[in-house]
Amino acid sequence: MRNQIAAYVLVGVALSHCLLAHAQLPPPFQQTLAIGGTELITIRGRSQEDVRVRADIIYARLAWILADSTLARRDIWIKMTTSEPAIYVKDKLLVTVMPQDSAYNETTPDKQAQIWRIRFAETLPILKSADPPTKT
Repeated sequence: MRNQIAAYVLVGVALSHCLLAHAQLPPPFQQTLAIGGTELITIRGRSQEDVRVRADIIYARLAWILADSTLARRDIWIKMTTSEPAIYVKDKLLVTVMPQDSAYNETTPDKQAQIWRIRFAETLPILKSADPPTKT
């Protein structure tokens, strides 16, 4: 009985240290990308400037991608680059899944890429138009 109590105390102390350590982590620099009020994905980076530049690049790519009136779900796919998975729309790179994107969600870059690919496949064909998208 005494050993069980000691074990419970040790587990409780260990859990409280884990929760405290997790609570003290700084929030990641992040930006949610949205078009016309429709949220697409949230990207993360090492600095706010890193995230801003990355968001601008993705928005520029989206402008060209959404201008394609033939865009369909099957056009959105994942390609493994040298180190990270990248999401393509037809033959155009849209976004590379960075380690900080998946780490925040406690998953792997490959799994995060699958989540984002599905999200893009659900939303981009609906959002396509002849007009370039605007940031929201």
